[in-house]
Amino acid sequence: MDVDAELDDNEYIVRIEAHGESYDEEIYKDLPGSFSLSEAAGEMYDLPIPLLKFPMDVGDSWKWEGSATAAGESSDATATVTTAEEQVFVCGVPVQAVRTVVSIKIVPAPGAQPITRDMTFYFARKRGLFKRSWGNTSVREPDCP
Repeated sequence: MDVDAELDDNEYIVRIEAHGESYDEEIYKDLPGSFSLSEAAGEMYDLPIPLLKFPMDVGDSWKWEGSATAAGESSDATATVTTAEEQVFVCGVPVQAVRTVVSIKIVPAPGAQPITRDMTFYFARKRGLFKRSWGNTSVREPDCP
């Protein structure tokens, strides 16, 4: 599996490839005042979900409201975003990081049971976004030699 990242204007695009073919893509927006998640795991978020705000203090939290679109179907969505400082080990080396947790709730149809999940992102000074996870099902982190 290969991970390819590129910066295109204000978009940070991460492509995950296997056997020469792209099978997943994450799109982040570097916007004035925030670094936000726009698309991941087959879902597009309108408005992008702010993962970091500028200025902000580690420990800040905020609410988000928008929509999540998957397979052409748009659903109302809300999230609580929390930040905290955490020491993370990367290839056995401790790294001070900002952990951002997005607890998202998507309502697929009026009156339907909401779909909930947590998405976790780790940022470090001079590294930027270096690790993320969608619950326990998908984790992307640095590959250690």
